[in-house]
Amino acid sequence: MLDDVEPLVTAAAPYRTGEPGDRDVDVPLPDGTRVVGTLGGLHESAGGKVLLRVEYSRLAPKQRVRAWARLLALTAATGEPWRAVTVGRGARYGFAVATAGPVTAAQAVTTLAELVALHRAGMREPLPLPVQSAHTYATVRRGGAEAAVALDEALRKWTGGAGAERADDAHVRVWGPAAGPEVLAGPDAGAGPGHEPTRFGTLALRLWSPLLAAEEVVRL
Repeated sequence: MLDDVEPLVTAAAPYRTGEPGDRDVDVPLPDGTRVVGTLGGLHESAGGKVLLRVEYSRLAPKQRVRAWARLLALTAATGEPWRAVTVGRGARYGFAVATAGPVTAAQAVTTLAELVALHRAGMREPLPLPVQSAHTYATVRRGGAEAAVALDEALRKWTGGAGAERADDAHVRVWGPAAGPEVLAGPDAGAGPGHEPTRFGTLALRLWSPLLAAEEVVRL
């Protein structure tokens, strides 16, 4: 067990400066909503301001989205150039480090408002937005592939094999025990110029495009 943890501790060491601090945030969004909370894991040094989190589990899309939301709230609240650094296990061996930011305070407010809007929509109805499949779709699309190719790759993540994302308990409760391609492949009824051909694709890019543009992931 110790041998498994030591590489993560070593990878995080360059970002640690003394004891981690914490800070209260209170961010007013343009629609009047306030994002309020306390963020920990803050390290400040001559090398910059870092919001650090070390995960014993594999560094997956859900951890990266969480770090992104925390970074946006912290930047919007302080107006300072923070980076979010998340260290976790690699896909098989070794470790991975995801670094997001810094972003401007204006960008942080705008993007945080978009995340809040997605959250509200998800509270009204189940959204076809499984995190891993959406990450796959957005990554492939940003690489220049057509929407159909990106959807095929996302469907492999959604339905393929023992590790299919549709088998997660939350998705089984919402979509049923053997949810098929229709969850992701349904049309985007409100699509217009510049939209994806599926609602899933539109939502995936709304969630992931800003993060992928601001993030670097190194796997060692």
